[in-house]
Amino acid sequence: MEFPALWFVAKDPDLGYEFGEALVQDATLGVLNTGELLDAEYDLQDATGDFDGRWPEHYPLPVAALPDWPFAPDFWTFGRYEFASRRLRDALAQPGGVVQFLPFDLVRASAAARTQDYRWMRVLARQEGLDLARCVGIEERPHAVTGKPVRSFSNIDFFALRQDLVPRTEIFRLEESPTYILATDAVAGRVLRAGCTGMEFSDPANRQGGKRVVHYRTADGIADRRIGFLD
Repeated sequence: MEFPALWFVAKDPDLGYEFGEALVQDATLGVLNTGELLDAEYDLQDATGDFDGRWPEHYPLPVAALPDWPFAPDFWTFGRYEFASRRLRDALAQPGGVVQFLPFDLVRASAAARTQDYRWMRVLARQEGLDLARCVGIEERPHAVTGKPVRSFSNIDFFALRQDLVPRTEIFRLEESPTYILATDAVAGRVLRAGCTGMEFSDPANRQGGKRVVHYRTADGIADRRIGFLD
């Protein structure tokens, strides 16, 4: 199978499951000031028109707590917040205008996690990338305030990238749905060859729901995972 030019950036599903289990057992884990951060994000949108714009120096930063695990991944997430180790930041090798890395308050963590020198990772670059006519599962719903139709990607089954898509940056958020991040194969290869953990690069051609086989990038090839099968 030929390497796709772009990959979706996501958390490693096994690590995500383990972190989710830890959160269920201990509500004091994760990002502890999400309400304060959301208020600041809305202030940022009011000031700049961009919910994911560059974070001002005087704005609040995450306060986070991690499980006391003997290992610490290079990448972890809590909701919409993403965090990267020094090794991952070095492997990504992105300018500040593309990805912003910020210190934050890690109030509880294992010794292994503290050695990772984590930073809050905010992908700033955005670009339109979807062929909406070929995507499957996009819904239109009225905006809660304006009543105007807005697209919802919450139940999408298939993302179709534009055939003429030429990335302006090596990593970027989809303009159509900024919760999704795409990275070039060059970035994916660098990160995986550096041995970074906690992050997965999945094929945009993967189905997003139901029984399926999904493809993802490895350091030297492509592997697949069966989802929804009984075996």
